[in-house]
Formats: sequence, structure tokens, C-alpha cells
Amino acid sequence: MDEEVRPVGDRPLVTKKLINYTKMVVDTVTALDDKQYIVMFIGTADGWIHKVVHIGARAHAIEEMQVYKEPQPVESLVLVGDQVWPQHVSRANLDTWAELQR
Repeated sequence: MDEEVRPVGDRPLVTKKLINYTKMVVDTVTALDDKQYIVMFIGTADGWIHKVVHIGARAHAIEEMQVYKEPQPVESLVLVGDQVWPQHVSRANLDTWAELQR
């Protein structure tokens, strides 16, 4: 899907000063209270992934993950189970990639 997707309410759910977002993956998760929440994984131009949960009318950043050791844009994302990875990392190398990021 390469078409523009307009946000609900015609305004962005997430903004952050001086951050350029590049890619997004969205998932719906069921929490321990059996409520469903929208979770967004958003890549940045400098190599980070922001994990944001949408609750009610607000979005809350709950985690920031550095994807690359050297700053570079997150150009594509793939959702694997309950985690998100840069697409260029093969499924066979996910454990190795995750260890390198620690």
C-alpha cells in the first residue's frame, strides 16, 4: 500500500519536535485487562523505533529503541510476533541482530 493514509480526526496522533518519522507498523494488542489497544512502531530518520500506544484520544510513547549503531533512516519495518524489526534483517538472523543491538 503506497497511498497516503489520513489520520483519524484529520490530525496526527503522534508528533515529536525535531524528529522526522520515516515508516510505521501498527498492531492491535490485548492487555492483561482484556482491553485492546493500538500499538504503533514508528521508525525515525536517525535510526530509532518509537513504540507508541494509543489510549483514548491520546498517544503515549512507551519505548524508544536504537536500531543502528550509526545514525541512518529506518526505511522499512516488519512485525514479527510482538516485536518489530528493520526489514533488511532476515528472520534467521534476528537473534544475532538483537544481540548486536544490546
